[in-house]
Amino acid sequence: MYLVVALMERTLEEWVSLPYAVEILVEQLVDESWMYVDLHPELPVCMGQGRTPEAATADLSSARRDWIAFTLDDGREVPLPAVLASTETV
Repeated sequence: MYLVVALMERTLEEWVSLPYAVEILVEQLVDESWMYVDLHPELPVCMGQGRTPEAATADLSSARRDWIAFTLDDGREVPLPAVLASTETV
């Protein structure tokens, strides 16, 4: 019970700092340049993109913050990262 209460009382900064999984997709474009897409599988449609891996990671960081803030403001539950969700019932 304590863990559940502690999770509900997290600040935006605490939610944003949780260890969400990252999937990285790389696609070659028609002009033969590369596009990098990073996403968090636990946060539906939360993704970042860029022409470099660093740009995609920075964009994902901003998208994660916005996604979590919007979800909290909307009164909905933010999913836990998979690594923490398995310990929630412990």
